[in-house]
Amino acid sequence: MLFRDYITKRNIYWKYVSYETNSEYISGIKHLQDQGWKILGIVCDGKRGILNSFGSIRVQLVSFIR
Repeated sequence: MLFRDYITKRNIYWKYVSYETNSEYISGIKHLQDQGWKILGIVCDGKRGILNSFGSIRVQLVSFIR
C-alpha cells in the first residue's frame, strides 16, 4: 500500500501487504496522524465500507471511464 502527499508529490508511507483491506487503510491513516500529518482528504480505490471508515475526513473514490 502506498500513501502519497498530493502537495509535495512525495510518498510518505508504504507497507507491503498481502491484501489491501479497510483495516490496513485505517491503520495507515492512523500511523500518519500519529506522525503529525494532518489528513485533509483521501482518494482511493473503491472498497466496500471505505467511505465511512475515516470519520470526518473526506474520501473520494477513483472512477475509471473506458
